[in-house]
Amino acid sequence: MSVIEIGISYDSDLELATAIIQEESVKHPICIDVRTKKEIEDGDPQVIVRVMSFGDFSVNLRASVWMKNPEFGRKMHSDINTAIKKRFDMEGIEIPFPYRTIVF
Repeated sequence: MSVIEIGISYDSDLELATAIIQEESVKHPICIDVRTKKEIEDGDPQVIVRVMSFGDFSVNLRASVWMKNPEFGRKMHSDINTAIKKRFDMEGIEIPFPYRTIVF
């Protein structure tokens, strides 16, 4: 299993970001579906994305993606992160960076 963690800005569309993470994860060739028959029938997503915390600059999300062969986990993780970043850029989902205000 590969754990994808990513923060999005508070102004970004949470549902769209979740959908993008799910779509890009499922598209990876070594991603596998570990849902039970009942979970599939109930419409549970293959990749579950959860809001894990509210950071100083971001809403932090986590997705667990299962793979065929753990040997290629790092590559899959990198591939999915790259695909998510490209989609976020195209769809207007911001990955924030810390802002600092210095007052003299």
